[in-house]
Amino acid sequence: MELNQPDGLQHYVTLSEEPTIFEPMSSVNSVFFDTAQQQIFTLRSRGIMGVNVKSPDSSRPSLNFRIEDHGEVLCIKFSPDSRVLAIQRTPHSIDFLNFSNGSPISSEYSHTCKGKKIKLLGFVWTTATEILLVTTESLELYQVLPTKRSLRLEKQLFLHTLWFTWDATSHVLVACTKNTELLCHTFHLKTAGAITKICKFSLPSNLALDNAQPDTVSAILQNSCLLACIYGNVYLLIAHEGDESDQDEAASTTISMYKFSGDGLVKLTDELLVESNGQFAISLVDNVVLVHCRNERVTCVYDLAFGGHVHNGISKHRPVFPPESIGPLTLASNTVPALSSNLDAKIPIELYSPHWVTNLPSVVIDGNLGCLWTLKLNNKLIPRLIRKRPHIVDFLVNREDGKRILLDYCTALYNLSVSEALSYETSDFDGDYSFHADGLNQRLDDFAYIFKRFAELRHPHSRRKSPVHSTVVGPYASFSTLPADEETENSAASRKMSMAVEDGYAPAFQRPFTVSQSDVYTHIFLVAQGNENPHVRSLLYAVLVEYIRSLVEHEIHVDHSVHELLVSTIARLEQYDQLSYCIQSRLLADSKPIALQLLALESVYPAAGQLAIDMLKRLSFSNEEVVELLLLKNRLIEALRRVLRPVDRLAYSAARIRGSSSELSDSSNCNVRFCVAGCDIPCCNTRTQR
Repeated sequence: MELNQPDGLQHYVTLSEEPTIFEPMSSVNSVFFDTAQQQIFTLRSRGIMGVNVKSPDSSRPSLNFRIEDHGEVLCIKFSPDSRVLAIQRTPHSIDFLNFSNGSPISSEYSHTCKGKKIKLLGFVWTTATEILLVTTESLELYQVLPTKRSLRLEKQLFLHTLWFTWDATSHVLVACTKNTELLCHTFHLKTAGAITKICKFSLPSNLALDNAQPDTVSAILQNSCLLACIYGNVYLLIAHEGDESDQDEAASTTISMYKFSGDGLVKLTDELLVESNGQFAISLVDNVVLVHCRNERVTCVYDLAFGGHVHNGISKHRPVFPPESIGPLTLASNTVPALSSNLDAKIPIELYSPHWVTNLPSVVIDGNLGCLWTLKLNNKLIPRLIRKRPHIVDFLVNREDGKRILLDYCTALYNLSVSEALSYETSDFDGDYSFHADGLNQRLDDFAYIFKRFAELRHPHSRRKSPVHSTVVGPYASFSTLPADEETENSAASRKMSMAVEDGYAPAFQRPFTVSQSDVYTHIFLVAQGNENPHVRSLLYAVLVEYIRSLVEHEIHVDHSVHELLVSTIARLEQYDQLSYCIQSRLLADSKPIALQLLALESVYPAAGQLAIDMLKRLSFSNEEVVELLLLKNRLIEALRRVLRPVDRLAYSAARIRGSSSELSDSSNCNVRFCVAGCDIPCCNTRTQR
């Protein structure tokens, strides 16, 4: 993988290669899309000539059936279990049709709103058997009784509603009213038979549209607002003109994001700054917000988990990288009926077509062409599109396919560091494990940040024991001139840690992956394992120290293989004084394998033997090994002291002690033999006391 190399032939956002094909819109055909069930309905002659239902989800079968012609269809949706079909044909009534195995099994039955002036604004299925009707006067929750072919009212709340929006994932509904100001009333319908009111809040005054007719307000705002679940939190997104008074954060269009919190409050927390006027649409893919600008024919990419400058408690986000177009796509004419006149040709698709309709989370529909696509993200391009390496890591750790890309990126980064290390002359190496070139210093900072993020994936809410160096996370360099010191504790750097906290309405966000020590060992530490160049070895040592320090600070147990590699790297560098430093700084944890590894170095570094013995002494379960090692080194006095300690009372062989002392022939060691001979050996030999 090349680092930060632009490639104009590839695009980050693409359309699915295999679209869902349906009959295009015409004077005879009408097309509807149900966002909750992700189903597209094609009605021929109002359904009397047939209804075709498809889904981009290949696991859901296609359906074909007929319905009676009782007028123009305004909206059509299946219940979540596909056993009841709801059809709205007039502003005052709704019809139902029972299904079994994908086919209707009865005639239609209807429900009419009470009151001639009451209009049915729409409906949503809250459960498989419950439906919410939103009228201009109230919210009405009904239980659908298929066997009785009727509805039973369960709950009714009176509310003069202009428009509403619904999110099926969180079961949150927002209804807008207007008296002297625009008010949004929020409700939660997760509990069967209940409409739970969350709160109400005012919309910005610049959206009030003074002196405008209610219908005008409804039309404008309903097309500018939507509900979405992002990182386990529910947001109401409202698009409006940018604030020209804010010179630092001026933008043509601003998308304000109101976050629903678990304490029943809705607060403006984020703003997406869009440098575009005119029509645009919003999509969500893998918690990434995509803003499609039709006039410029580009898509802006936003990620709430990183980037953003906090001002007055609101995080203002610029695109993660410069806007670019959706990737081009061609369709074979023999696969799309609308293109059948072009025999065996590859027809390029018009991107950002006026016929495009986007639906959450990631559906693009071309009604005239009869194609439905889902949007895809090519995350392999992120290392090329984002300049700053910490930003690359912050973006990829939250992507479903980010692990492999991130590990490959780390491998490429380490290879780059090795190349820089090899560029030094041997005479320049001073053996102090520091790099005096800006490039290598920057690499170590990059790896320190990467390892910190890896540790946070394992323990997202852990507190570090001690501070570590971290790179300030801010907006993309070419899009912002904000100084780093304006970042606050609510900035993107700290927001990353709060994304896993659920708001109580949407399913909690789960990290898509973790990076194990085995992954790091394989993709970083083994990359240049066979290279004996001292600069490369020094680089490996420095990166190892950063990794172990990050694990220790996040209270993560360090695998033995990592400790073993650290000791062997120091040995290959022949900088043995670093062993004492690593032990004292707890980079090397006490363990029997490490002690044995230190003993093996005693022939080239005599102090390593003492380091090993001291390490074993600190391990309460290794007393016998300590005595054995002391005897092997003919250090009998220390061995006896260890054996005779009242807290130990080791069942150690007297013959073994005497045998070791008898091997001492030097007359200068006669005092040692005297001490051994005069010791009360039976007191430390439990088997001789019987």
